[in-house]
Amino acid sequence: MVLGLSVTILALYMYHDYIIGLLVNPQPSFELSAVTESIILYRYEGHSNSTIITIKSINGFQGTVEVKVTLKSPFMTILGDIELSHPGNMTLAANEQVSFELFFYVRSTISPGTYLAEVIATNEELERSVTITLNVPP
Repeated sequence: MVLGLSVTILALYMYHDYIIGLLVNPQPSFELSAVTESIILYRYEGHSNSTIITIKSINGFQGTVEVKVTLKSPFMTILGDIELSHPGNMTLAANEQVSFELFFYVRSTISPGTYLAEVIATNEELERSVTITLNVPP
C-alpha cells in the first residue's frame, strides 16, 4: 500500500549570527486503505463477503477520486463467477474521508484457491492501490 507523505519539515540553520529557516509543505494527496485485506469467500453459489474501503484526504486534498476494482488470478477464466459491487467515483472534501463497502458475491460455484482483488483509486496524476486477498477454502 502506498501512503501519502504527511510531514511538514522545518529546518533551521545557523550561519554566523543569522538563523535561516526553510518550511516545506507537502502536496495535497490521499490514501487508500481496507479494514480487512484478507477475507474468506466460500466457493458455493450465493455466498458473499465484503470489506470496507476508505479514502482519506491528506494535506487538504479535495476532488473526485475514480475507483476501479480488478480481479487477478492465475486462473482468470473462473473469475467471471465472482460479482463485484462498488461505487465508480467518490467525492472527497478537504481533510475528510469517505468509505464504502466492497462486496464479493459468488454467482456460481468456483474453485478453491487464493485470488487477488486490486482496488485502484485515481485522481489526475495521483494513484493509490490496495490489494484484497480472497481465500476460497475447499
